[in-house]
Amino acid sequence: FDVSNSILKDENFHFGIGREEFHALIAPEFISLAEADTMFADSARFLVLNINGDVRAYGVDLLTHHEIVNDVVDGQPVMAAYCVLADLGAIYDRTLGDKVFTFGLSGYTYHDDEVWDCLDGFVFWDRETESTWWPLIGKAVSWPMLETKLIEHNEAEWEDTTFKVIKSKYPNAKVLKPGQTMEA
Repeated sequence: FDVSNSILKDENFHFGIGREEFHALIAPEFISLAEADTMFADSARFLVLNINGDVRAYGVDLLTHHEIVNDVVDGQPVMAAYCVLADLGAIYDRTLGDKVFTFGLSGYTYHDDEVWDCLDGFVFWDRETESTWWPLIGKAVSWPMLETKLIEHNEAEWEDTTFKVIKSKYPNAKVLKPGQTMEA
């Protein structure tokens, strides 16, 4: 990545384990709630998104293996993301302006003494421009998308909850299938 114009300080980057070492999902597969009920405990933590009755459930345990799931729900490109270091899970819109972005992990983490109690957070990148994004401050931190806001999806349509709640509130939910790998 060319981060020569990054607004982040070089000395606060960590790891650099390599692009996509955590494989973001680009074409995720889902299973029925009934099938998922044999795999997940009621206490399992999930991010659940409901757009006009199209319900997707992204298990936090699975998100720790991928960190990012690029998806389309009810025709809307979205990203489910979870950073285990900051315990930050959120659903973001992938359409910025008139362009749809595909996100992945850069392999870097970053910390700032002034942000999130100095917790490290994963740095994303997008495949379309190779800009880097730091979700802990909610924007692109290198060009060409520098300073562009990362848009959190409408909070009325998603929540951080448990599998038990999903079973009671969303009987038609599609649940992220375990064991997937990244697709090119």
